[in-house]
Amino acid sequence: VYSSSGRLYQQLRQGLPADLFLSADEDYPRRLFAEGLAQTPPAVYARGQLALWLHRRLGLKPLGPEALRDPRVEALALANPVHAPYGRAAVAFLEHEGLIRREKPLPPWEEVRGGVEAYFDLEPLRQGKRRFTLVYGENAAQAAQLALSAGAGLIPLPLALGPGLRAQGVYWPVPPDRHPPPRPALAIPSPRPE
Repeated sequence: VYSSSGRLYQQLRQGLPADLFLSADEDYPRRLFAEGLAQTPPAVYARGQLALWLHRRLGLKPLGPEALRDPRVEALALANPVHAPYGRAAVAFLEHEGLIRREKPLPPWEEVRGGVEAYFDLEPLRQGKRRFTLVYGENAAQAAQLALSAGAGLIPLPLALGPGLRAQGVYWPVPPDRHPPPRPALAIPSPRPE
């Protein structure tokens, strides 16, 4: 089963049978273990890294976050931060770079309604553009696919390096000190009674 980490966590809590839970971040396996729904504590198996991917048709070179201010970038794809760790990393990066500004306190992501726009001012990203929109993927892989049509995306570096995206665009690895890097982890869910 492939989905966002948050959605899989919720499904496991509701009884989804699984032999292994691989999450984009250790938070969800940790919660599962704390709730007695996993046989093992989370085991981190990698360090996640975000990348800014830009379609070649834009004619931009990914010199960094300043590329997002270019008027040709009218849409930006990212995983939905409500349930996707890479979406949260993308939001943290945009805020760190001053490309979005927090307008009101941010509750836990699971309680966010109305998207990033409900809590952040996107004017720095919209400035000088005819239009601008954030495009949300259900998970990081869907965000990478949406980046193809949006023209830009904040996605996991391994997806930017994949043959499909690499052939059609350029990427800039976001330095880990500019966002909290996801720490992919796994856990073995507890067996459910039949």
